[in-house]
Amino acid sequence: MIALFPLEVKVREFMPKIFLAYQLIRNHNFQIILSKSRFLTNQLPYLRNAIYFDKSMSYEKEFILNKVKKENFYSALDEEGPMMFWPKFFFDTRLNDRVISKSDSYFLRGKDELNVIKKNKVKIKKNILKIVGHPKYDLLKPKVKHIFDKEVFKIKDKFKNFVFISSSFFIDVKEGEENFIKFTKEKYVNNKEQKKSYDILKKKWKFDNQNYLSMIELIKILSGKFPNINFVFRPHPIQDIKKVKKRFKNMPSNFFIEYNYSITPWIIACKYFFHSHCTTSYEASILNKKILTLNTSKKGHAIPYMTGYNFSNISNFVNFFKNLETSKKIYNYKKNNLPKKFIYNSNKSTYSSEQIARQFKKILRNKKSKYARPNLSYIKIFFKNIEDFCKNLISNSYLFFGFKKRSNEKFKNTSAKEILDCLNLFQLYAKNKINFKVEKIEHQVFLLKKL
Repeated sequence: MIALFPLEVKVREFMPKIFLAYQLIRNHNFQIILSKSRFLTNQLPYLRNAIYFDKSMSYEKEFILNKVKKENFYSALDEEGPMMFWPKFFFDTRLNDRVISKSDSYFLRGKDELNVIKKNKVKIKKNILKIVGHPKYDLLKPKVKHIFDKEVFKIKDKFKNFVFISSSFFIDVKEGEENFIKFTKEKYVNNKEQKKSYDILKKKWKFDNQNYLSMIELIKILSGKFPNINFVFRPHPIQDIKKVKKRFKNMPSNFFIEYNYSITPWIIACKYFFHSHCTTSYEASILNKKILTLNTSKKGHAIPYMTGYNFSNISNFVNFFKNLETSKKIYNYKKNNLPKKFIYNSNKSTYSSEQIARQFKKILRNKKSKYARPNLSYIKIFFKNIEDFCKNLISNSYLFFGFKKRSNEKFKNTSAKEILDCLNLFQLYAKNKINFKVEKIEHQVFLLKKL
């Protein structure tokens, strides 16, 4: 059995996909082909009865789906969830009727999402909708989260018991707000109905601007009032760190802007988790962190199940934080509870990776996956290596001379060693260890399997 994993945003997708690959290879004898999205489709002519596991079903994916469906199967789990807080514009663009009608399965986080899709997408065949949770929450399980120990130790060593602020704002985006709005409109708005839902989305972005400025004001107040506590702000992946730093001028020495590592070790390491409407608060809930939310404008974006304590007023937020720090208030961790109907694998024992494996095996049934890689001569291999070297050289030259900003790269290069190290890290405490093999097929395309 073979599955293909396209990756786009490495800092967000890499570890959950590698863990899913680990579970599929170890427990179900799968082989996984992993790559940057744009390189992965080159492998399709050599594959039969493999599963292409995408990260969304937007209308632009129809081109890929048609290639996949010639000899293989198409499935997806949307990374931009949960759907309950999706504006109508997202349902029109990220969940395209034609794409999903041709797909073999569409995975959901929980029963809540299933009900939302039934309401918004009446024509969808219900048999392709499968509740599996999400692999990123598997990484928080007691038997798995040790994989972040190294990063957690470094973070705690530097910041001690710190406040972590996760940004979820579209302000200060890398290419500028106007260009971002123009790009989104040109790419996704194709009719009057989409134009209408897009205008509603733009209004929400404007109200989010108020929430963003309020969060900045809050952090300035708290970092000044509590000089012995460190405050760490993490920009959203689409935000430009330089622009964010300009927002936080003349901050005390106990304030930091950081973007190292994935977000998970930061959440594990922190004492408090602050946000406005960030979905990473669900990870903070599962990890039982002290969660405080600020929304001064209720007309901006909101997410379902706002766990922890919620404030619409900066002074009330400050007073509550002060009372927590002086032990006048005790944090009620029951406020962190998430229902299983929302995130299927939010408890300690249910693994999304096992649910996905079960669905993959149902799709393939008794079909045998085949990967007929072309046999290359030593000369062709030699020229392939030169080609890979040139691609890396050109990419690094673009970065060095400033033609392309490193911050704008969706997927920074990986290596066979990095992937293999991650696979072995997952089985650090496993009773029966197995040997993995990671083979580089082409430029940034890797085959993962049992040795």
